Amino acid sequence: MTRMLRIISLVCISLASATAMAAIQGSVFDDANGNGQRDAGEKGIAGAAVSDQEHVVLTDAEGRYELPDAAHVTVFVTMPSDYEAPRHPEYGVPQFFRNIHAADRGLFKATVPPPATLDFPLQKRPGAGDKARMIVFSDPQVYSADVLSYYRADAINELMGQKADFVITLGDITGDAPGLLDDMAAATAALGIPVFGVIGNHDRNYEAENPDESPADFKRVYGPDWYSFDRGKTHFVALNTVYFLGKGSGYDSGLNDKQLRWLKADLEKTPADRMVCLMMHIPMGKEADDEKQHGFDELKSLLKDRQAPILAIAGHWHTNSAWQMTEKEGWTGKAVFHHYVVPTVCGGWWGGPDDYRGVPYADQSDGTPNGYTIWDFDGVSYKARFKPSNFSDHFQARIYTPDMNDSALTSQSILANIFFAPAAAAVEMSVDNGAWKLMERVRMKDPWVRSIYDTPYARRASWMDVRRSQHIWRGDTGELKSGPHAARIRTPMLDGSVLEQGSTFVKR
Repeated sequence: MTRMLRIISLVCISLASATAMAAIQGSVFDDANGNGQRDAGEKGIAGAAVSDQEHVVLTDAEGRYELPDAAHVTVFVTMPSDYEAPRHPEYGVPQFFRNIHAADRGLFKATVPPPATLDFPLQKRPGAGDKARMIVFSDPQVYSADVLSYYRADAINELMGQKADFVITLGDITGDAPGLLDDMAAATAALGIPVFGVIGNHDRNYEAENPDESPADFKRVYGPDWYSFDRGKTHFVALNTVYFLGKGSGYDSGLNDKQLRWLKADLEKTPADRMVCLMMHIPMGKEADDEKQHGFDELKSLLKDRQAPILAIAGHWHTNSAWQMTEKEGWTGKAVFHHYVVPTVCGGWWGGPDDYRGVPYADQSDGTPNGYTIWDFDGVSYKARFKPSNFSDHFQARIYTPDMNDSALTSQSILANIFFAPAAAAVEMSVDNGAWKLMERVRMKDPWVRSIYDTPYARRASWMDVRRSQHIWRGDTGELKSGPHAARIRTPMLDGSVLEQGSTFVKR
């Protein structure tokens, strides 16, 4: 009997050891023929980062990796600059990830057992170099088929045929309708370029009991809720800044400890001289004093020794702003750090009167038209431009001149709402080719937005208020003779470019 107990004990120890040694294993390889399988002669990709959203390991000389075993994880490869993953045939989302769910549990869907090896086929990316173009959408907030048609009209149709390395949506892809994530990805895939996503507070599963279940539907379509990939000399990092508070719709902003552990490991394996572009839904700045934030100080600490410029791009506010991080924001790092809160696709939640297409004007409450942004990276520098939907590329400011009938104007004043300008911008004005004079920033409501939203019969979301804009400037024209005149405004932007726009008017 004693001998039998000893044998059973040894068997149990062996099983425990086997369980402890179990791992997620696989390889990252150059899928030369594009069939998704590693065939004889197809080489492994060495030095590629593979992660389970917490641990990060590098592939060996044969492209092999090993991660700790887990029943419910999303494993992904950080795509190197010169490689890309095959796209989902319907959604256009690169399949750089694998969701591993061993059985039903809460919001997770039962799947077939994972293969013995979890392999990632990648292919050489044509035209790969130091440059990259990114299209950024934020907050389409689609909650019905009708609103999906607005999204197609204002974000997809006018971009058809344009070239970019990828498009990414910075959260609130849907409006509390995670079941529409499939339709949104499929609509965006019509652009013919890789489709990425960031999770927003309206993309979560409100019935989730824990932070792993909260992004279940998002992960099913777009993959991990935090991840990274390289394009050109930029390391792109998608973050989940919707901080889980428990079952329901409540949330704070920031990063949890698990995400911070992953980010630390990810950045440690990224050369310090590579530009970092952070992409998130909720910004690192505060929109209201009562907002609770988590982990942003730790995030800045992880970045402080980077040598190349750092860029953070967010949405969520439905107003936009841009600033350079300083000690005032807790930034003590070596590199220049720019933070943008970009204009949203849905603008003022698809409100306002319809245009000739039957699509709402949807201006944001700060007077910025709804739209998207286009970012060009070259080495470790970038250029950014705002594209207002259904307007010319050159429409970057709404200029109000003395001939307009508005209480905010006088016979000697000009107002300029410069949509994408940082609040700290030095804006100048010239009238009739005269000397350039500094304009004064004023905190006020945009006259056009007041006219479409602050009326008894305005179509707008019940929670929307017209807000004072952070990017309106006022200039004094002085006494002008009756007759035609021309005004010009100009300002340097954060990316180093100079924006200039003008307007003509007649003094009566």
